[in-house]
Amino acid sequence: MLQVQWPLSLVISRKTLTKYQLIFRFLFSCKHVNRQLCGAWQVHQGVRALDIQGTAISASSLLCRSMLKFINSLVHYLTFEVLEPNWHVMHNRLQTAKSIDEVIQHHDFFLEKCLRECLLLSPVLLKKVERLKLICLQYAVATQWLITSSIDIPKAGIENTRVIESIMKFEREFTAELQSLGPILSSSSQAEPYLTHLAQLIIGVGWDQ
Repeated sequence: MLQVQWPLSLVISRKTLTKYQLIFRFLFSCKHVNRQLCGAWQVHQGVRALDIQGTAISASSLLCRSMLKFINSLVHYLTFEVLEPNWHVMHNRLQTAKSIDEVIQHHDFFLEKCLRECLLLSPVLLKKVERLKLICLQYAVATQWLITSSIDIPKAGIENTRVIESIMKFEREFTAELQSLGPILSSSSQAEPYLTHLAQLIIGVGWDQ
């Protein structure tokens, strides 16, 4: 772990570093899923000329696009709706801080707010998001096999039911988890208004306050 020297250690303690690790580990894991899905999307684009409406490639392409929309919205929310604006607020407050205690207070407030708005203090929501990320990652890893199989099977004259069923299984799991996230965001947004915006970004639904 990074060793912070005095007097900076008064503000950047071990506990503070752990909070930063939690935030950026979560953000980087989301970006990792995003990169894997982008790779899967490129695979689809590479075989686009071979696609026929209603085939496994077509179904997989639609699912990949939906997953990318979800993870891109999540990364956008974390980066531009949580971390960046809260950082600017803290930076402005630090300009008028008159003591080290005020600096610590503003910094701690920044971290706690980021942890909360990044869902890291909401076990139920975090579990749902992690489940969605896992499904996306598993799908992205399986894409090469799915696409290769969907190309090779017709050449062999074999029905590609197994491939389509594999894609549909990913789609059912992803859709079910995404839809179940809605009611949780709806009920939680009564106490945490920022979740309303998150719901609009991820699901495209506005929740009545």
